[in-house]
Amino acid sequence: MIVRYSYARADRSLLPHYAGGSAAWHGLGPRTNDTIGLGGNYFTLAEPTATGGAPASTTHMASEWSLEAFYKARLTNFLSLQPDVQWFRHPGGTGRDALVGGIRFKAKL
Repeated sequence: MIVRYSYARADRSLLPHYAGGSAAWHGLGPRTNDTIGLGGNYFTLAEPTATGGAPASTTHMASEWSLEAFYKARLTNFLSLQPDVQWFRHPGGTGRDALVGGIRFKAKL
């Protein structure tokens, strides 16, 4: 389990407030080498961004938060497969909500 918090003055950092955390469990029933995890974060943006990363035309501080879940299936001692889903609320402080999915294949050589 991990919990994080940071603070910086808004005139010194694009992200004056950040809070996040995650938890992962290893060994699920008979699948003793598999891992499942959940995480989330929240931060404020001193200068919200528009499409392309340019500053947005707003004068108030905006925020973004996200949630993530994954399951890592260890197929062999050197191969694993990890599907992942993430949900973002107000990406860049002003963007439309987004749901993102992915899959990671890992081979240890």
